[in-house]
Amino acid sequence: MTLDLCCPVAAWGHATVPFAGFDEWRKTNSQRRQSAAFAQTCKLGDEQTMVSAEAMFRAIESAGWTGRSFEDWGIVAAPQFLGRLRMWSAIERYRALEVRGASPRHIPTVSQHAVAGTLSVIFQCRGPCFGAGGSQGSLLDGFVNAASLAAGGVAPGFWLAISQWSPEPLPQAADAENGAARCHAAVLALLPPVPLHTGTDDTESTDGSDGSEDRASQAAHEAEFELMVRFRPTLHRHEVDATVADVQDFLQASTAPGSVWKRSLAAGVWVELRRRRARFAALPRVA
Repeated sequence: MTLDLCCPVAAWGHATVPFAGFDEWRKTNSQRRQSAAFAQTCKLGDEQTMVSAEAMFRAIESAGWTGRSFEDWGIVAAPQFLGRLRMWSAIERYRALEVRGASPRHIPTVSQHAVAGTLSVIFQCRGPCFGAGGSQGSLLDGFVNAASLAAGGVAPGFWLAISQWSPEPLPQAADAENGAARCHAAVLALLPPVPLHTGTDDTESTDGSDGSEDRASQAAHEAEFELMVRFRPTLHRHEVDATVADVQDFLQASTAPGSVWKRSLAAGVWVELRRRRARFAALPRVA
């Protein structure tokens, strides 16, 4: 059995923040974004949550979507080892101070769904919202879940947020020892694949509706990238570990039409992120 999922990537953004100076970035970015929800996140949220939010801000800005409503959109967030530093600190405080040293804020800020839930509050997304992955292999879980939901048309669009530290900062290490650590995040706006529209008006549909489906179709056909998840049970996995930084590098550096980022993230599962050869190329529906 084979299965292909294919979705247009209508917008994308990414951000990287070094371990050294993260607290300063937290303060300055909170003021720059002028968002009360984001400011609250910067006070309490995990580092991966904050960098994912910054990547999503950049995706919206680069697509010219500032001020657009994403009320019906869903979010799939796939962080890796979320909250390690915060939980180590919390455990140490509990050992030293017992119950009076434990903060209830750790529960909502480092749980598996914290990134997706926080993004949904900041950007007012009220569609399906959950976390995927969490450990090694979180990229696979994120891509498969988001592509499945987007290709199935569960919502008008899905935001996929992937994030991780590279290398992982060590809780007990000095700041100088963690100097090479970087927090990476990339966000993709996935749309359902739609057939080519043959009408002549992008803002007014022929059936009397408000034209939102036509606008969604237009955005899907004009997307620069497309995401494909291919299931081929007979194929073995290549021994190549993918990272969020790899995705960032491809999105930033790939300018040639047809260029592709392709990884086997599990046995029989291939993920491809491809720059389209031409706009208005038809996409296959779920096979």
